[in-house]
Amino acid sequence: MLVAKRALKEETKTPLWGIVEQREYEAKKKYRRAHTFTMKLLTLDENLIQTAVKSLQHHTKVVSSKDENVLSLDDECIVLYVTLSKAVPMMTPLPVQVELKKCVQTVGFACVMLDKLPPEILKAMKKSKLLTNVKFKDYESFSKVHSDKAKFAQFADSFESFFCDANFYDKLPKVFKEFLGKRNKCPYPVALDDNWEANISNAINKEYVTIRRAGKFECRVGSVSMEAKDTAANVFAAAHQIIPHILLRCEKHTNVQMLTLKTKTSIELPIYKLKVPE
Repeated sequence: MLVAKRALKEETKTPLWGIVEQREYEAKKKYRRAHTFTMKLLTLDENLIQTAVKSLQHHTKVVSSKDENVLSLDDECIVLYVTLSKAVPMMTPLPVQVELKKCVQTVGFACVMLDKLPPEILKAMKKSKLLTNVKFKDYESFSKVHSDKAKFAQFADSFESFFCDANFYDKLPKVFKEFLGKRNKCPYPVALDDNWEANISNAINKEYVTIRRAGKFECRVGSVSMEAKDTAANVFAAAHQIIPHILLRCEKHTNVQMLTLKTKTSIELPIYKLKVPE
């Protein structure tokens, strides 16, 4: 009887799922813990954020009225910067997907990298009316440029974001991921199944942050043409999604020192600063 009880105890300790599922479960558990911790410590002032956004809107309006070469009011993006007390020691190739409260419209093109697809599917993709701001590139077209740094940089800068076929993601060269990762453009895998058009459309309407070897990370949270309250809501959503992922990959006792908002032509405006105990 005693042996049977011990065996039952051991069975209850053993997980009923495989190694992969267990790792995913542990990763989600760690993220939830970090997210709860972030929500408690990171107190953001909505009024302060809206004031900062309005200041950036005014600044862009003044600059664009003086200089015709500056991007129009609708195109200027507002970016959230997260500054840490210590740099992240290692890069994580898979970017963090950030779902904002309100989508930020982009003027640039997204690149979807493909391996080998049937010609009829590739033709249908290129003719898609829903994906007018998406360019499809096969592996041969970008494998030729990744050995030449100048051409590779030009290729990377010509697109706003990068995606790739989920089945092809692991085949991408590590050098390619690291190069794009430094530009915060590491490719995000997308399932190109029967719902490929909806999957790509859904993916390009989200923001992505590559956790690289750095002490500062950025995420687009709005544009100066958006309402201040919508941008503020995006700041809350982005901060609470990005920071737990970053802190999970940091050394112990790493803190978020500061959160700032910035446009291409402005200085950084602080919206959060770590309080040092007296």
